[in-house]
Amino acid sequence: MIPLIQNVIEKYHWITTKDFFSMIGIAEMTPGSLSINSATFVGYNVFGLLGSLVSTLGVILPSFLFAILLSRLMKNKRFNKFIDHILYFIKPIVIAMIISAAYCIGKETYGNGQIISIENCFTAIISILAMYLIFKKNLNPITIILVSGFLGIFLFYVL
Repeated sequence: MIPLIQNVIEKYHWITTKDFFSMIGIAEMTPGSLSINSATFVGYNVFGLLGSLVSTLGVILPSFLFAILLSRLMKNKRFNKFIDHILYFIKPIVIAMIISAAYCIGKETYGNGQIISIENCFTAIISILAMYLIFKKNLNPITIILVSGFLGIFLFYVL
């Protein structure tokens, strides 16, 4: 989702790159989905309160209508098998989009040539350890996220 949002924002120059990364941080921390929070943020920056309302409805309404249509179709068993096949092929695409987003954000963050620093090494170690604990040891992702956040605060603000 992040590469798609970034592509549209860069194409139409709605906000700056710095504001984009701030928006991602704010959208991830606030309750709700990334797309709704991002749409509200950009809509407000571009056209105030009315812009935030219109952009939020623009994100919510198509999904809402699609969910209603899909719930009606899911009653058909043949259609349900069709959806299972579609989801099987969508999984690798979603993984590729997540990797693409991580690459784009990493390139933007570390593009100034200061890739090797003590902070970046600690960040990489925490990230790799978190992925290992989630995927190989099946630990609760929420716990890992909270512990990673506290580790980051400790490493960057206390030390």
